[in-house]
Amino acid sequence: MKKLMFIMLIVIMSTAVDHARADLLVANRTDGRMLRYDQTTGAFLDVFTSGFSLNDPRGQTFGPDGNLYVTNGGTNQVLRYNGTTGEFIDVFVAGNELIEPWEIVFGPDGNIYIADRGDDQVRRYDGTTGTFIDVFASGAAAGIDGLLGIRNLTFGPDGNLYLLSAEQASVLRYNGITGAFMDIFVSPGSGGLGSPADLHFGPDGNLYVSGGPFVGPIGVFRFNGITGEFIDLFASVIDFFGLPAHFAFSSDGSNLFVVIVGPDGVLRFNGTTGALIDNFLATSGSDLASPFALTLFGESQTNTSVQVTVDIRPEVFPNRINLANEQVVPVAILTTSSFNAEEVDPLTVKFGSEGALAIDKISDMRDVDRDGDVDLLLYFRTRNTGILCGDTKASLTGKTASGQLIKGSDSIVTVGCQK
Repeated sequence: MKKLMFIMLIVIMSTAVDHARADLLVANRTDGRMLRYDQTTGAFLDVFTSGFSLNDPRGQTFGPDGNLYVTNGGTNQVLRYNGTTGEFIDVFVAGNELIEPWEIVFGPDGNIYIADRGDDQVRRYDGTTGTFIDVFASGAAAGIDGLLGIRNLTFGPDGNLYLLSAEQASVLRYNGITGAFMDIFVSPGSGGLGSPADLHFGPDGNLYVSGGPFVGPIGVFRFNGITGEFIDLFASVIDFFGLPAHFAFSSDGSNLFVVIVGPDGVLRFNGTTGALIDNFLATSGSDLASPFALTLFGESQTNTSVQVTVDIRPEVFPNRINLANEQVVPVAILTTSSFNAEEVDPLTVKFGSEGALAIDKISDMRDVDRDGDVDLLLYFRTRNTGILCGDTKASLTGKTASGQLIKGSDSIVTVGCQK
């Protein structure tokens, strides 16, 4: 039997900015204002940015440093603003190489990736200094005749880069490490998709794309996150006589917010069913003017979480969770061919709906599944997890040392429930 190796981890107090507020940040393209709203009530809070006039903002994201980065179409630059006060900091990317920049994301490597519609290329910049690194991916590599009109990009759960082609109404996939073209992930016009504007992987792991022609389905389309096959028109906006632009799921995935251009507004949909809830900002006195970019306040658009393999109560099945006692639940994050559990930062791992932290910040590194590699085993107190009677699954989230988000889940059977 292998000797268990316990690693005591010291908790280091962080000075990072706390972005616990549930706010939406919407960019007006016509007047360059960044408007902030309460994500729960829709109430207008303030004009967030100040100190440097934006001219045609097209993409925005909060970086790992907590600051706001905006692609400014009027100057072909990336501007940086204080993530707490909204005050202008600097021109982070001077943009001498940029022709027509649109969306911006931070990649798994911590660097900035910008979709340049002007020449169908993705340019990479140092995430700390803003220095140009290289042309990471090229539309020409896809071998498609005609313009792609690359507008948006995102990194998927598989770590690869997905580019949205406005001209071809398709999604292209590139290797997330080398930038090499892989395939056409969503075929042109699949499911009736037209004039696509934004794409994100949703809480369910599927790919969501906003768009729609003037005649036909209009809204947010859903595609299988593994195969790229069309699933459905998840959220329809056809009754609002406008085109959907950027969109974002709420922090807990319960809501989907979609910017509508035409009759300017932001619609709210059920994040699970796609059913329309309301015209979220209709009565906010928000003064929207050609809104386009939308993001959750303080949340980086770096990339969606990488799916990891989780084993609750290793070597035991079914995974019974006794809610009648002070049970300690062991949970393993397994190393696989595509993920190394040794890269996980144990201090960031949370388990259950209440986000329980591991007991005493102790992590046990060993070969849990006996396949010859090292896995991460953590221990959680049942009472802190939020697991309820009747739950059939429990989930885990966290980050790697490099800041990559991870998530995973495993089946459970609750016992000891009061009748």
